Amino acid sequence: MSILRNKVNKLIENIKKGKPDALKELHTATFGHLQIVAFNYLSDHNDIDDVLSETYIKVYKYVNSAKADQDGYNWLCKIVQNLCYDYNARRGVTDFTDRLSQHTLFYDIEETLIEYSQLYAAIAKLEASDQKIVYLKFWEDKSLNEIAEKLNVKKSTVYVRYSKIIAFLKKELS
Repeated sequence: MSILRNKVNKLIENIKKGKPDALKELHTATFGHLQIVAFNYLSDHNDIDDVLSETYIKVYKYVNSAKADQDGYNWLCKIVQNLCYDYNARRGVTDFTDRLSQHTLFYDIEETLIEYSQLYAAIAKLEASDQKIVYLKFWEDKSLNEIAEKLNVKKSTVYVRYSKIIAFLKKELS
């Protein structure tokens, strides 16, 4: 069993025992991983934060009735998946198997999850304006010229900031 799975199982056990910081620790340990799971299942990525908030509420609400301490990580992923299905259904998206076949389901590959969690942590260290550039470049697939137009700044400013961002992320992830 992996280190993360062991940690999640222990934290769920601590939540059941009523230890005060266990839910917060579970959130810290799993948030980045569960973001990736939600990303893979949601048709509208603006719903990710809502799904994750509801996930931790459900964990707290149902932790005593679930056998989550046996395989808590998969239990968490299943909660996220089910909430994503609900959110997609509310938006009228009922068949998204094509979308799933286009993506790797990262939660099945723990090493990838760890890498993505580290990436999210590194991005979180950036200033908000630099995070916006990362978002526009990698999530909205905008060119640096389009980003400059959208942010109403000179192209050279975006190029310099983007270069610094990439250098920073490489340093953080090495």
